[in-house]
Amino acid sequence: MCPPPNSRETLEPDAAEISAAEAEAAAAAAAAVVECSRSIPAHGTCFVCLGDASMDGLVRGCACRGTMGMVHVACLVRLARVATEGDADDGWARWNECNVCHQPYHGPVRLALAKACVATYTARPEGDWDRCGAAMALGNALYYAGRFEEAAAVLEKNLAALREHWPDAEEETLATEENLANIHGSLGRVAEALEINRHVHARSVALYGAGHERTIVSANNLGVALLRSNLLDEAKTFLERQLEISEVGPDRRVSLMLRQNLANALVNGSDPTDADDFRAEALMRDVVARSTRVFGARHPQTVGARAFLDEVVRAIEGKLAGSFDHL
Repeated sequence: MCPPPNSRETLEPDAAEISAAEAEAAAAAAAAVVECSRSIPAHGTCFVCLGDASMDGLVRGCACRGTMGMVHVACLVRLARVATEGDADDGWARWNECNVCHQPYHGPVRLALAKACVATYTARPEGDWDRCGAAMALGNALYYAGRFEEAAAVLEKNLAALREHWPDAEEETLATEENLANIHGSLGRVAEALEINRHVHARSVALYGAGHERTIVSANNLGVALLRSNLLDEAKTFLERQLEISEVGPDRRVSLMLRQNLANALVNGSDPTDADDFRAEALMRDVVARSTRVFGARHPQTVGARAFLDEVVRAIEGKLAGSFDHL
């Protein structure tokens, strides 16, 4: 996220707002330490400063294994701030993903970093580019934490700021609209979500090309919206096509989710064949194997994929048992 030159203008900060943001960031960091404590060994040290848990407590929230996975939240925040100041375009990713394994942070660590990001840029004007980015990070973190109403409030306010101050920032506006659509879907507003997801995917194809990673992300979200809308056959056809044209590597998370969504459409279609069922199982076994290798066995991506594979296997076994009952 590279801010235009005029986005660095500052206004007199609101002391109460800054204080509240800093307090929320501190509370989120402390909560992350508590949540991660069971996965941190007594002798663990931070891979950044080499300090132990006696300082601020250690967390683990990416796909790193061993000693590289343990770190102080404060050290992650310093890394993100330095990276963003040095290279506002590439450095911004440090607020969202690990600079070692290059996978997104998850769980309470993601939320703690998002809160710290907001605290970092709260002193900026409401329409400041980095402040908008911080709001996006917070909205996404709240969404992944299952706090959908809070996420919607943050992202709706941010979308209004983008439209007012950055009317030509279509990529960021589309990303915010897409995240809001995902929230609508999670809250049961499936028709509203589907309409937005169709729009975002069409614009993504125009902006990036059909097989680009950003477009495949939007295709995944549209696929989920189709499944939630019970448009199962359309979802199956659409996701099959995305798998054919995707230019994204098979181990990337978006590719794994694309295959998982396709498996969902195959096994839950209006009239699934045996071939559909067994292809769904094969897809999910591949997703689980790749997720385990890339993220580790305990990562949420792997845990979720394994749980869905179990669902697919149970569904197939149930259908087979029903077939034998009718012999």
